[in-house]
Amino acid sequence: MTKHLLILIATVLLVSSTFGEQKTNPVKQESICGTWVRTQKLADGSANSLMKIITPTHFAVFQQDSARKNGNVFQAHSGTYKLENDVMVEVYEFSSNPATVGRTGRSRLEVNAKTLRQTWTPKNGTPVVEEWNRLPPRGPEKHRDA
Repeated sequence: MTKHLLILIATVLLVSSTFGEQKTNPVKQESICGTWVRTQKLADGSANSLMKIITPTHFAVFQQDSARKNGNVFQAHSGTYKLENDVMVEVYEFSSNPATVGRTGRSRLEVNAKTLRQTWTPKNGTPVVEEWNRLPPRGPEKHRDA
């Protein structure tokens, strides 16, 4: 009886620990490298156009906000990153906003051939989801001078 009870307890503990784990899908670096774009709708009805370029070691984000009522705004930041399973840790080394330089951002990634979804959880706890669309690679083009 004691042996059966111990087996039952061990089985319950094993099953509960397996179901309690949060499964992560490791993201392969080559799956996120490329050029990504997205449009962000703002509260005033205008929109931002953003481009994110990811290489094997660096990232850069450019934002052009030409539709805002206060005129053209351009922002950019870039730096290095590392992947930890499905989490991207970005270290901002350059930015048009000096307050951003030196900061670190963490986002959970979901990626497929055409879409990169980054989920950020700021200090207020409300997740922010960015959905980026992959730009297809372009073939070699002739330069105007050639």
